[in-house]
Amino acid sequence: MDMVLLSLAIILMVITALLIIYFIFFEIYAVRTQSSTVSSSILVQRQIAHRVKALIQNHSQGIGTAAKIADLGAGTGGLAITVAQLCPQAQILAVELSPFPYFIGRCRIFLQRLKNIIFRRADLYTLDLRDLDVIISYLPQNHMIRLVEKLNREPASKPQTWISHYFFLPESVREADEVITLGRWYQRNIYIYRLP
Repeated sequence: MDMVLLSLAIILMVITALLIIYFIFFEIYAVRTQSSTVSSSILVQRQIAHRVKALIQNHSQGIGTAAKIADLGAGTGGLAITVAQLCPQAQILAVELSPFPYFIGRCRIFLQRLKNIIFRRADLYTLDLRDLDVIISYLPQNHMIRLVEKLNREPASKPQTWISHYFFLPESVREADEVITLGRWYQRNIYIYRLP
């Protein structure tokens, strides 16, 4: 009985140490990137995934089922994985800079054996986004503005759709083409921008 209690105590100490390490990394990268890694709710993930699926099936948008989709600031990959499962013909690129959420995301993708998703640890401002059909982001407003500046400097050769949840661009920068409100009690908005 004493060995069982000792084993449980060791397991609890290891879990506690891992959580402490996680939060240290979390805080370091939250300061470095001026944003925090916060996962979106499953409801929001599903709503966005269904919206992406409708977009890529809508041929009037010029997006085929083999669409190229990026989740910028992917965190642990929850939204990117949901989109990859719902849109198996699409190519998904999940991008996260913070190492711990990135590692968790890579493990999740490996365990789920998803073949249509690539998870990269990178700074989203160094990526070439011109070939994408759909951009998904859950970034704070300061990063949204920087991303708009990047997209304006490096315009795509085809129309793109940018879906942002929770955070929006100031109207002085750009007005959303569509706003979808989710939830009854705790409402969340999804902002859709159509880029020329």
